Amino acid sequence: MKLLEIVPINSEITQEEKAYIAAPLHGQACDPTEITFERLFRGKPSIESAYDEVINTGHVYAILEEKAGEGYAACYIDCFGDPGVSAARCRADFPVFGGFEPAVLIALGLADRIGIITIVDNVQPMLHEHIHMAHLERRIVSVRNVDIPVLELTDHSLLIRHLTEQAKAAVTEEGVEAFVLGCTGMLGVAEAVEVNLARAGYTVPVIESGRAAVMMGELMGNLGYRHSRRAYPKENGI
Repeated sequence: MKLLEIVPINSEITQEEKAYIAAPLHGQACDPTEITFERLFRGKPSIESAYDEVINTGHVYAILEEKAGEGYAACYIDCFGDPGVSAARCRADFPVFGGFEPAVLIALGLADRIGIITIVDNVQPMLHEHIHMAHLERRIVSVRNVDIPVLELTDHSLLIRHLTEQAKAAVTEEGVEAFVLGCTGMLGVAEAVEVNLARAGYTVPVIESGRAAVMMGELMGNLGYRHSRRAYPKENGI
């Protein structure tokens, strides 16, 4: 199957990032998933507020329109804030996911009390809105941040240290039993955070949102599922 991944920021996608996201899908089946990466060439270089989300969403739709007839079975909008995901589901005839829903759904199957650790304070109101819309206020009991902007997440040692600190505090203060990394740019650090927590005596899963979303897109695409038109009425366009 073919999966379209849209990075909804005006920033380059490195070959390392492409390889890291695609790696779990390669070699897992006789017909492995083919991922096409597209990024914005307009708009904001990162999404760290509701304003940034609005500015970049229109450019995401433009890519969807351009790629609509190329045989994609699913689409992943690569941002934990889910910019334009609900509206895109009204325009596309294939499953569309952002970073929030797949990772949270996986975490809910692994524990009862879920914590999200995101990037900066400005993002937290957006996540609380997603939590409210998903009716998950009783299950997602903690939303914290590492105070590191999106474009500075490449310092993995710093990121792992801050994630571990926030996770330990969430376990002891809020009773969190599983964590979701609340930015799809937090790549390649979940396992190290899990190990650090285990060393501190906390055996809890840490879910990486980017990989969870790609795997969910592949699953839904291969199963042939589509979004409900009762929930997402079809609009003209794609």
